[in-house]
Amino acid sequence: MEHDDIRRAREILYLLKNLLHRCVMFDAIKGASTELNFFRVYQSCLMDMICIDWCKVFGTDGEESHWKNVIPSDDHDSFRDVLEEALSESSCVNLQAVWQKTKCYRDTASAHLDLDETKRSTNYPVITPLRVTAEVLYRKLFSDLKLEQRGGIAKPSEIMDVKRSEIVSHNAKLFDECLNSLSVWTNARQP
Repeated sequence: MEHDDIRRAREILYLLKNLLHRCVMFDAIKGASTELNFFRVYQSCLMDMICIDWCKVFGTDGEESHWKNVIPSDDHDSFRDVLEEALSESSCVNLQAVWQKTKCYRDTASAHLDLDETKRSTNYPVITPLRVTAEVLYRKLFSDLKLEQRGGIAKPSEIMDVKRSEIVSHNAKLFDECLNSLSVWTNARQP
């Protein structure tokens, strides 16, 4: 890898790590029942940022951060196959469908607002395929870097799989504690 390729791969890894952390937080709070707007807005902000960041690496080929600009062109077809296989194993729809739904949401409701509401996305994208594809790319880019080029970048085992489940569980408990401490609060008044 050339110096610019290493720099680009490292920057995309940092972006993907942040995206994956947002997925963790989204999953930690998605099952909670609360009427407090604060948490609804927070979850909506997480969704927006997950979709925006996902589109930076999977959205438009022309983006400098798009996966096609960091993975050698000879490997594009095989990498796309790996993405499709990972989506299939996770019971997700194909990459094209994920791309269309996420890009539409980003273009009409998240990063931009289409004032023609008939063109606007009518529901949120599903997070699981975004997480799955981000994890696949993270693993690929991490493994492509030599050991001395990985400094400061989390290993996939530190943020995915079993560790991810532990982090989601921990954050869900933390979120429950927050909700319990706010049980007497409403959107209109505080104690």
